[in-house]
Amino acid sequence: MKKYILLIALIAFTQLSAQNCAPFYAAKLKHVQIDSLQLAYIDQGKGETIVFIHGLGGNAGHWTNNIDALSKKYRCIAIDLPAYGASSKHWPEKNTSRLDDYADLIIRFTQQLKLKKIVLASHSMGGQIAMITALKAPALVSKLILAAPAGFETFTETEKNILLTYATPQFYFNQNDDAIKASFAKNFVQVPATAQALINDRIQLKQCAGFMDYCQQITAGVKGMLTHPVQTELSSITQPTLIVFGKEDALIPNKLLHPKATIESIANIGTAIPKQQTVFLQAGHLVQFEQADAFNQSVLTFLDTKQSLSTKTK
Repeated sequence: MKKYILLIALIAFTQLSAQNCAPFYAAKLKHVQIDSLQLAYIDQGKGETIVFIHGLGGNAGHWTNNIDALSKKYRCIAIDLPAYGASSKHWPEKNTSRLDDYADLIIRFTQQLKLKKIVLASHSMGGQIAMITALKAPALVSKLILAAPAGFETFTETEKNILLTYATPQFYFNQNDDAIKASFAKNFVQVPATAQALINDRIQLKQCAGFMDYCQQITAGVKGMLTHPVQTELSSITQPTLIVFGKEDALIPNKLLHPKATIESIANIGTAIPKQQTVFLQAGHLVQFEQADAFNQSVLTFLDTKQSLSTKTK
């Protein structure tokens, strides 16, 4: 009988653990329903609206070091994309490109919140989504902020197949704690203490209901980035654009497939955007988190600039 009671207790604890998977920033979250999806988002501050889009495998928590500062002057809305953070876990693909799905969803989201004009701030895969969104809805997006954006670097068909061979849902599903910590470490020059909350969330996610949906969404995101590169469309982006790269980004460019490329050569591709300025900070890939103060100041300066931008790198 005691063994039976212990077994019941263990099952109950396991079920509770699977449900108790709210991200560390959950107390700040709001929700909106779009068709079958429930999107979670942070909404803080008043004024001109900045909508933040996280990158592959991330969530709205990647912007917490920025929202507290920027929300003193702007309304800051950071979205959890489907299957990430506290948003709905299952989201079947609609378009040929997952990134086009994301862009359409961002547009629907702004309509639900009755936002007429927004600044789009974005990181990595989110940067590629933001550029696609700006091209789809130029009247909606007034300015772009691209932190370590994907989409400038392109890949051959052979390189795409290599990437997709490894970026499988099962690969992400099988990552142990050490692999997760090592993966996070690649995003920084030096892992900040505040990043521990992000790491803990990712490790805990393995025990959560919908974890495989999360892994499948990462794979879909990789396919989406490869399916809809934006390099040839950059000259059509009419919005003033701030591009921020970390000088020691270990993920862009891809060091294995493009060993001769540099972060400067990838950033130079972004000069095809007519109204842009590029800033380099002493940071890794998660530049807005690692160098939050410098990133926030760059954003404030950029948003306060009234005149048209010309190509400028510093």
